[in-house]
Formats: sequence, structure tokens, C-alpha cells
Amino acid sequence: LRKALLSRSRLCEAFKGPAILVGPGTGVAPLRAILMQMGLRHQDEGNRSSDRDPPTDVLLFFGCRKRNADYLFGQEWEDLNTRQRSSFRVVIHSAFSQDQAVKEYVTHKISSHAQEVWRLLQHPHCSVLVAGSARKMPEDVRQALLEVLQRCGGMDSPSAETFISNMVKTRRYIVEAWS
Repeated sequence: LRKALLSRSRLCEAFKGPAILVGPGTGVAPLRAILMQMGLRHQDEGNRSSDRDPPTDVLLFFGCRKRNADYLFGQEWEDLNTRQRSSFRVVIHSAFSQDQAVKEYVTHKISSHAQEVWRLLQHPHCSVLVAGSARKMPEDVRQALLEVLQRCGGMDSPSAETFISNMVKTRRYIVEAWS
């Protein structure tokens, strides 16, 4: 990720509400750092906030080929799913493309959890970060999110495009991709 994004102050500004993180393969490494930073921030804020403050929800979509071979930080994700704080909830949806006959990718997980994704996207401070391979994945994720906006949000195609474009303009939709 760009140095500016990972700086503590910029990170807290960028992720001050719910987040949708998409990180196939090694793309999950910067997302792990962001989750750790968010967790620390909420731990600090938890000591100062009231029980009436709504929790921050995070959806992490992780993908790799095989669970047994390259499930990066797998045990950490499983532990995180079970150790939820009242002010910070993380739900991990993992896709393993070669563990079954029909390949399953993060875009399939986004589609199958469309209602959860839509619930977060409606929040005015929701951020989306896509990190990983620059090949087809970033555009495929964008298409999956556009489909969620149309299917669950009742938007037509131009409205969904405008929604995502506005997130990009306000730095709430960030793609960090490499080849």
C-alpha cells in the first residue's frame, strides 16, 4: 500500500466506519495490517465510548487456491472470527478456488453475501479496499459490487456506477493492485 494510506492518522481517517476488505492471495497482507490497526483503535476507543455506540463491522473476503496449502494467516482469521469485541466485529468469508470441482473466487463470496455487503455499503462512512493481483481481480470485484448495488439496492446500472464513482472520489473505494 501507499505509505500515506498506512500511516496511522490517514488510516484512521480512511476507515472511520464499516469496511469491506477484499484480498485474494498476498493481497491479504496489507488488509491484515489494516485490521490490526482498526482493532487497536477500537480497543483504545472502547475504553472511552459508551455501550450505545454502534459497533464497526468489517467484512473480509479472502481467496486462495487451497485451504491446506496457502490459507495465509488462516488460524489468525479463525481466531478473529471467534474473538469479537462489542465495538469491532469482523466476519471473514474465504474462497478456495481449487478445493472443489467448481472454482470459487472472492467475487462469488461477495455475491453470495450480497445482503451483508449491501448493509455496509449503505453506511455513509463505509470504505472498500481491494488489494492483490492487478490482472482481472480488481475489475471483477468492482463488477460484483455493482451487481450487489443493483440486486440489493434496487439501483439501475448508471446509478450503481455513480455510487462506486462517488466512493472513489471520496477515497472510500481504494484499489491497491500489483502485477
